[in-house]
Amino acid sequence: MKCFFPLSFFLGVLALATTGVGGLLTSPVRTVEAMAVDPCDLPAAWFDQPTLPKYTSIPPNHSANPSDCPFYAPSWQQFLFATNPLPKSHLPAFLGYADFQQVFSPNQGVGPKDDSEKSMMLSLEPRDIERANQPSAAHQKLLDESAALNGSPPRRASLDDTLQAAHGRSVGGTLIDQQGHFIYYAIHANPAMVRFLNANHLTGPDVADHIRSAQPFATMAAPTTPQESLAEYKSAWMIVKDRDSAPTYFVTRARVPRYVVQADGKLVPKLGCLPPHRRETREVWVALLALHVVFTLPGHPEMIWSTFEHVSDTPDGKLVRDNAPAANTNSGDATTAIISELVPKYPLFKSGTPATQGNTPLIKPTDAALLASHWDKRGQAFTKNGLLQTSIFRVFPGSKMSGTDSSEDSDVVTVNANATARFNDQNIVKAQADKRSNYRLVGAIYGWTNPTSSPLIWISRISRRKLPTILWR
Repeated sequence: MKCFFPLSFFLGVLALATTGVGGLLTSPVRTVEAMAVDPCDLPAAWFDQPTLPKYTSIPPNHSANPSDCPFYAPSWQQFLFATNPLPKSHLPAFLGYADFQQVFSPNQGVGPKDDSEKSMMLSLEPRDIERANQPSAAHQKLLDESAALNGSPPRRASLDDTLQAAHGRSVGGTLIDQQGHFIYYAIHANPAMVRFLNANHLTGPDVADHIRSAQPFATMAAPTTPQESLAEYKSAWMIVKDRDSAPTYFVTRARVPRYVVQADGKLVPKLGCLPPHRRETREVWVALLALHVVFTLPGHPEMIWSTFEHVSDTPDGKLVRDNAPAANTNSGDATTAIISELVPKYPLFKSGTPATQGNTPLIKPTDAALLASHWDKRGQAFTKNGLLQTSIFRVFPGSKMSGTDSSEDSDVVTVNANATARFNDQNIVKAQADKRSNYRLVGAIYGWTNPTSSPLIWISRISRRKLPTILWR
């Protein structure tokens, strides 16, 4: 637990709040004490009978216990519960939770979700920074305040529709896969998080009046009764031909915006001709590339931020992350890195791309024209005048702080090995179409917090950390 990634969901809570909440689809709930005796162990029941995670003890800080498994194991438990296939649709359970639009938009017309692919149709965006399209003065003041606390100036003019978060405090660029398609994102909140947002009046247009008085996300003291986590899930998806074309992924249907090139040469969502001129969408098949699982633990109201990514087997039988490669050293210097390609083809990296050309955001003024020149309106991809794609790689291969050794975090290795053993255990009943065995923990982190601080201050402190993730650079 040595690194961090940019925070966007709760900036979205601050910036995009409107009113209302949609229906929730919940899995059958049976609660048990969450912590295993061995902090790196993953009990078999978490795999074949996932239970609603609840906790009564505060995990020790890294300074008190060198093992990070008290954070990594709950990350796995949260992932296993949230992605447990539902009995009818076989989709991961978190798709039945309230999504961002349901929580913050009152006029979506979305009723309770049932266990069907149609009911849980995703609504995706090619960006991971949720923001107000037209922030009020109060909302913009809050965003500027948070940016100032982070030590960086507000960059409201840079937040175009397709931008991603990036390493450190910067804004990233458009992320395009090797087929010329946008990478798309969604955010879901579990029922406990929705209840928290409603109870603290953080879903309305007056959110700026309530954020500083909001209660902590979790208690700083050990609870006397098992405590449910507040959790949110931020998912990254790539377009695929159909379900059969991505057999090791969670695959579902989604609506994504249609894009057109305006007369001024800018790529923008296409709007309907008739009032209220809503954005036009199209239906596509999408596969889950990665998932941020963000949740509270007792004593950690700043939330634990964990990342899971898709993996595949190498010819020598090793499981490796296969969204994009990583540098072979942990120097943190992307310009001198040597990239280790362990699988034949990555969806987010063109083979042979030198490090100096990787992780290059398309955010310069000239890049707008480049994007427009490659956009094929009919195919809705960057395939006109040749294929346009972005190549990204992990700067920190071991999920550790810059300058440390380049080996994988030993606790991540251990807890993932324990997960593999459970997935391979023939005595554990596997759900139909269970794809969870094709994803592994990348890492997780918690922040140092002040129990009297508001969520705004927690956001600022946490955001000063850096995470060597790849999908949100």
